[in-house]
Amino acid sequence: MTDDLKNIIESLLFVCDAPLSLERMKSILGFADIKGIRNALERLSEEYENRKGGFFLREAAGGYQLCTRPEYKEWIKRLSPSVQPRFSRAAMETLAIIAWKQPVIRSDIEHIRGGVDCGGVIRILLERRLIRILGRK
Repeated sequence: MTDDLKNIIESLLFVCDAPLSLERMKSILGFADIKGIRNALERLSEEYENRKGGFFLREAAGGYQLCTRPEYKEWIKRLSPSVQPRFSRAAMETLAIIAWKQPVIRSDIEHIRGGVDCGGVIRILLERRLIRILGRK
């Protein structure tokens, strides 16, 4: 059963885009305890390190994550050069306000967002060409 557990955990880590905590793995698996999960993770990590393949197991943000090795990032970038990182909540709020109230000025956006400075968010949206400056109000 230990090989099955290791393979199941590997599958979970492969499809999950965020680190998985031991508690979350335990709740998903149902049949395994924390000690067994840790042992399976250690064996999995050793396998990846010994193999020196394209993946490694990383402990991050209170959980575990399957990651690609940094030395292969150039090839990974070529696979999907147009993939943009996800937007923060502030960026989504700002973009929604602009779409809803356009034409709008920065002070209006900040007022609607509760007085929060949004200069950095607007700069990011401009860099990604999601908004543009058309003049002054």
